[in-house]
Amino acid sequence: MSKQTVGKILVIIGFAIIAINVIFLKPYDPHGILRWIALAFTLIGFILIPTYAPPKNKQEDQNS
Repeated sequence: MSKQTVGKILVIIGFAIIAINVIFLKPYDPHGILRWIALAFTLIGFILIPTYAPPKNKQEDQNS
């Protein structure tokens, strides 16, 4: 699996955990730890997703 795929999976898992936690669980201390873990999954996933490619044509880059 590529780094981008792992990032997308982590973001989806993080959002799902946050949604389930907010909708079904009460805001008590043990569930707060689960929210922090889900937030960490989401942030790490966002960091892993971007892929940047160099410009294809140098003339397009110079005209910009």
